[in-house]
Amino acid sequence: MKACGDPGHGGYDPGAIGPTGIHEADVNLAVTLKIGKILQANDVMMSYTRESNDVPWPSNLNADLAQRCKIANDSGADIFFSIHCNSVNSTAKGSEIYTTPGTTQADRLATAINKRMKEAFPNVMYREDWSDSDPDKEANFYVIKNTRMPAVLIELLFISNPAEEAMLISGEYQDKVALAIAKGIGDYLGINIIGSAMHLLVQPVDPQRPKICVGGVIFDGIIVDGSTYAPVRAMAETLGRKVTWDEKTKTVVII
Repeated sequence: MKACGDPGHGGYDPGAIGPTGIHEADVNLAVTLKIGKILQANDVMMSYTRESNDVPWPSNLNADLAQRCKIANDSGADIFFSIHCNSVNSTAKGSEIYTTPGTTQADRLATAINKRMKEAFPNVMYREDWSDSDPDKEANFYVIKNTRMPAVLIELLFISNPAEEAMLISGEYQDKVALAIAKGIGDYLGINIIGSAMHLLVQPVDPQRPKICVGGVIFDGIIVDGSTYAPVRAMAETLGRKVTWDEKTKTVVII
């Protein structure tokens, strides 16, 4: 069995940018590599559309998307998954999985992944569409429309939401969601993904992860382009402070 992982955006395109400056492309890359490492530990061969933020294609959206599909189609993969973070506003929240319109094998893949994610994160909102008897949403996104194998696009959480941004940059969240997605892929492929694969998870090369100690509590930070970013809400609340987000001015306010 073989899977192809697609970390959305990257290279010239940072994707959405969170309230503290976190780039979607970095989160997508870290989670995709973690999923791949788990699958490889369970005898699933992996290929990737990118494995770093250095991409070989031009700074052009059409060329970018076409090259991702070519890599996937040339790989001979049995399934394709594209990892993204959603972004609308500071109050939007939840997870979504997309397939192309109609009844396809990708519906089974999406349903299996959705089930495992709900088991791992029961308190997350799942933005589902049951109008066609399965939970995935349908859209003709280029990378799932133009790949020849069952393909899903997963929107992990909303990076525009400060609370969900803090989750997205957390190593604990990334490890847990990667295992959930890998288990869902395994369910679709008929492979039992063992939890002990967790110790084989890769640490993301980019972004780097400094440790930040606040009031005796350790938080994961992140280094992007030489600047260190931190989960503001979690750190402030540790100190008994309240954090709000001013949507109009795009400002994090600590009270």
